Amino acid sequence: MLTGNAVRIAQAFGIHRDGSFFSLSPPETEMRRRLWWQICLLDMQVSDVHSSLPTIVPNSFDTKFPLNVNDSDISEEDTEVQSPGIGFSEMVYSLIRFEILKVVKPLIYLPSYSSNNLAGMENRKIDELEVQIERCAQHVESKYLKHLDVSKPFHWMTLARARLILAKV
Repeated sequence: MLTGNAVRIAQAFGIHRDGSFFSLSPPETEMRRRLWWQICLLDMQVSDVHSSLPTIVPNSFDTKFPLNVNDSDISEEDTEVQSPGIGFSEMVYSLIRFEILKVVKPLIYLPSYSSNNLAGMENRKIDELEVQIERCAQHVESKYLKHLDVSKPFHWMTLARARLILAKV
């Protein structure tokens, strides 16, 4: 229930719309993006636990991904959009989860893979889904995971969790 409230409050404040469309400052736009994607992730996790559909449906928002920058690199005085960093930042773990969420969320709304519905689902469609998930895994690997230093505990945890999430998908 509280997740539903968080979604509705965020939508009432327009957080589901990217701040760049409202001519907001770069720091405010970045904070809105971070907040919205965390709410999307929470909504998906709650729906998974309760075996229900997420409250936030695909294509009901246009908020872009947050930047790959550390919190300390965002200043209220910033007047220009920062370029996203390459490599590790405090946001990498969250960004990986957001990337996977973006691919998985639409799959939730497909007919179930139960024996009744599987016969009606074309093999071609299933193959397309597998290709889409594999592309996501390759994208996450090349954009984020290859930059991690597994001798650092947080990097190792990020790598392990990302691979576990991808295996679950």
